[in-house]
Amino acid sequence: MLRAGFACTPANSGAVGLLIRDQSTLRDSLDMLIRYQPVLNDTLSLAIEECGRLAIIREAVMVGNEHQPTRQRIELAHRVMVRLIRQLLKPDWRPQRVCFEHPAPRELSMHLRFFGPCVEFDQNFNAIICA
Repeated sequence: MLRAGFACTPANSGAVGLLIRDQSTLRDSLDMLIRYQPVLNDTLSLAIEECGRLAIIREAVMVGNEHQPTRQRIELAHRVMVRLIRQLLKPDWRPQRVCFEHPAPRELSMHLRFFGPCVEFDQNFNAIICA
């Protein structure tokens, strides 16, 4: 599922994407994304927590009225978020950590190539952690 979401850009999200793109800081862009997230995708819940100098971008996939994340959905959500941040900041941006609740797949090469060496599995939450 890491291959999916490759063409997701702010421009593909219409007026909301332009609002996200035109904010003065990444934090403002992410706040705008959170504000309009239900319009873009009502099955994805986003939240940002700050812990000192770190930002924790939590992503949860909602199916019906239950929290039932699947490996493919959360990996796609993380990929789209990292691509968005790269488009807003710089193409070679890398998070400090990428956390997945699910176990590691047998083959990690695609995860490592896209996210870098900061991928962790079997964590207590799904999140992207950055400065």
